[in-house]
Amino acid sequence: MEQGHRDLLRRNRVSLLNANAAILLDHLYAVNVITKQMMEEGFSFKTNTDQMRYLLDLLPTRGPTAFWQFCNSLKETKQDWVYRLLVYGDEVLTSPVQVVDDGQYAEEKTTEQR
Repeated sequence: MEQGHRDLLRRNRVSLLNANAAILLDHLYAVNVITKQMMEEGFSFKTNTDQMRYLLDLLPTRGPTAFWQFCNSLKETKQDWVYRLLVYGDEVLTSPVQVVDDGQYAEEKTTEQR
């Protein structure tokens, strides 16, 4: 992974923690970015936040195409707000769904102003 992509993941880490980790782990396994063992280790964490931390720490080790595969996975799994944040730097859109640590989701209908 390029240093610029690593920096993007680090700068946006807090926002990225709200992405749906379970579906990303499944998708990244399906497209051979992570192994089955890595996917299962990700699922061993109890909260979505911890699963995303694991995934964000793992991604930079997964080769030169991992960043774009991750972005594609975000788009394919309908997490466009995260995709736009990474690809376009669009900070206006916020997560339509906030992940609560017990695995439940609470809708959030607000947007931030620039």
